[in-house]
Amino acid sequence: MKIVAVMRANRTRQCINDFIRSGANTLQRIRPISTLLAICSIVLVSCVAADGSAWQSDSPLAAALPTSGAGTDGDFATSAGIGSTSLPMQQPAGNGAFPTPEDAITHYLNGVAQNDVGMILAATALDAASEGYDFAYEVDRLAGLNLAQFLSPPNTKFYADINRVRVAAQILQQVKMLSYRLLAGDIDALATTYAQVDADTVTALLESLDPARLADLQVVEIGSQPLTTDPFYSEIAARKAKVYGAGDFTERVALVEFEENDYIVGFSLLRYGDDWRVLDQSSPLAGLSPLGIPETSTKEGFESMILDE
Repeated sequence: MKIVAVMRANRTRQCINDFIRSGANTLQRIRPISTLLAICSIVLVSCVAADGSAWQSDSPLAAALPTSGAGTDGDFATSAGIGSTSLPMQQPAGNGAFPTPEDAITHYLNGVAQNDVGMILAATALDAASEGYDFAYEVDRLAGLNLAQFLSPPNTKFYADINRVRVAAQILQQVKMLSYRLLAGDIDALATTYAQVDADTVTALLESLDPARLADLQVVEIGSQPLTTDPFYSEIAARKAKVYGAGDFTERVALVEFEENDYIVGFSLLRYGDDWRVLDQSSPLAGLSPLGIPETSTKEGFESMILDE
């Protein structure tokens, strides 16, 4: 058994080395985020040796980096925090908790400032969108089917729960990129391509990512763009809303201030009854990053892109 384990570990190391050497070209060709996440998951899982302990890299870069704070008992699941928490419960959508898109966005961003994942998710359409997703209508709307990209038909608790985790993961990935941009500065090159970096760069990045600093995050203004009043946009928005069992869909942009700098953050939202919820931390209409990375701006620049009230 030990011989098999050693052979498997050697194959894993070789596979990872080959992946890293070809990664720059391979990852640049990967467009769907889900594909990238799947590949990363395979590599990470493959780093666990046959005896259940985490594989330790002997590369100079890994040796120079701080440890992750894993426990000393060798329990991978425990040290990684797997299974230690569950998604926070939401108030039912439609109960008027957030009567305007601006209310939902403000609550969401206050959650970011307070490092409160539960507060962030409470302002989202996590439950309503996961359970209200109309699989058949989405296929008809897009005239095609992509099982890897689509949510599951939520006709059973099994698939509705899978949807819920996926929607939460997408939103929190965007929250992560929002926080990284605010805390670490210009991260675009590191977020969209496979970048070769040295230990000093990684150490500086890790040292900058102190979420306590996010307490300085302030919502300055929230606005909508002129095209949101266009009849054609309204037609598209109605179709988008129907996909998630909602009554309406819209987009907003928020001007936020952090450590004396201004940024624009995009949002897509759904209305359920009298309640607005965040579906996505992005605004395609504003041309903002689908990854949730905010753009630097000024008060004047922001005012020029929104509707006059």
